[in-house]
Amino acid sequence: MARLHITFPEESKSPYGISYLQAQMARFDCSASKAIEKIFEEHAGLLEEQQGHVTLIENTYQRFKKDLDITRIRAGHTDKNSQIIIELLNTIIFHNKIQQSLLTDQLETTPVTEAKQLIEGKIQSYMEKRASKKYGGETTSSSGMATNKSINEVVE
Repeated sequence: MARLHITFPEESKSPYGISYLQAQMARFDCSASKAIEKIFEEHAGLLEEQQGHVTLIENTYQRFKKDLDITRIRAGHTDKNSQIIIELLNTIIFHNKIQQSLLTDQLETTPVTEAKQLIEGKIQSYMEKRASKKYGGETTSSSGMATNKSINEVVE
């Protein structure tokens, strides 16, 4: 066992000096050297736990970063494409002098219904392909054909 001389600041100057040691001696019901040893043990354990939290946070961030980046990029493409469609529709409405709108909740035309079905099918095929890649098997779309389209083909 090594012997070490320790000097603490006065109780009025620091709450972590002799008053803290005395409180820990009472808590552990032991001598000053044993109390200091237990304080060091607790400190090391807390540092290890803290490092574990930092590692968990970093691993979680790395795990979701790729997915979130892809989602952000797709959202940007979707927003851009939506704005382009609005501009084109505005031009069509202007040149055809359309004064009144007919909303899809009032009447959905056959071309709109067909377009919705096509896009829903493409998205479903993409989701099946993605699940296939993730779980290692090949899936087929509802039409029975192997799915090979990327999300860019679905979105664009």
